[in-house]
Amino acid sequence: MKLYLNENIRKYRKLRGMTQEQLAEAMGVSVGAVSKWESGQMNPEIGMIVKIADFFELSVDSLLGYSYRSQNLSDTVSNIKALCAKKDYLSAKEEISKALLKYPNDFSIVYQSGITLSNLGWEREDKQAIAYSLQLLEHACSLIEQNTNPDISIGSIKSRIAIILSSLDRNEEAINIFKEYNINGVNNSRIGRCYADMKKYDQALTAFSESYIDNLVNIYICITGMSSCFAEMNRHDEALEMIIWLKNTLNELEYRDKPSYLIKMGIMLDIIQVMLHYAMNDKALAVPLMRKVLEKAKLFDANPDFSSNSIKFYSGEEHVFCDDIGQSAVDAVEKLLNMNDSEKDREELIAIWKEVLDEEQE
Repeated sequence: MKLYLNENIRKYRKLRGMTQEQLAEAMGVSVGAVSKWESGQMNPEIGMIVKIADFFELSVDSLLGYSYRSQNLSDTVSNIKALCAKKDYLSAKEEISKALLKYPNDFSIVYQSGITLSNLGWEREDKQAIAYSLQLLEHACSLIEQNTNPDISIGSIKSRIAIILSSLDRNEEAINIFKEYNINGVNNSRIGRCYADMKKYDQALTAFSESYIDNLVNIYICITGMSSCFAEMNRHDEALEMIIWLKNTLNELEYRDKPSYLIKMGIMLDIIQVMLHYAMNDKALAVPLMRKVLEKAKLFDANPDFSSNSIKFYSGEEHVFCDDIGQSAVDAVEKLLNMNDSEKDREELIAIWKEVLDEEQE
């Protein structure tokens, strides 16, 4: 079994920004001893290894570099997760207590224990569990260099801490953390919730509106992407159902007397719907749908509005939408039709579109 004690002493010393002299002073040894530890010429005695591990807030296994992502520790983490999923919190608490005694400075144990205890605290109104979860998650932040899960970061842990604080009505603290780690607006809805709980409704609406627009765009990307996958897998009925659902949702967010960018978004969905019907051999629907598309495209192009303020319910700062499918809605239609993978369908649909345009000019 290969150990990495010398490399890890050097690694964690540097992570702390310490010199060999400073570590030697902290451990009560000579600089030469630290130098020999790090070069592998000599290993610390067992008692000193424990002291170094404690100083760096690591388990001894972690300092040694022993792969304690062994069955034992891995099984412990998995067991805590499984007990949490089954909501067997009594057993989970017992497992957490034993795990933390054995691995008090292991990131995976500390982090999963904090997550599980916060869930327990919310569901069972256990204030003691919530308070302990805060301590564990703060400790997990100090152990983040051990983390190997790309889905977990300081930001995600801090946001979880903020959620816990907001559940305790410590909303000002929660807002400060949410704002500090609000990458790409990921915490806007949480910030809005905190302001609403504080009865600061103007600030709440601003934060909620930012989240509203972001989620509107994200759900659009998600649904059109899933629809495309379904179509490629010949699951056309599901693809069509998703597109129609999204169209209906966007329609409800339009002011009837105030055309918005949602019209252009809807036109993109209309064209996807046309192509799906065509792929399903419902070709008779192409012409009437294309006529409706042209009617909406002309409505938008007569007074194009790319402002977020034109969308129903939006109450935040103004944003401007942009896309790469054509300067006008009419231009966008042919560009979208040209994206059809079926050469035969593509040529036929473009021909139908040109016929519809010619009808309008007559």
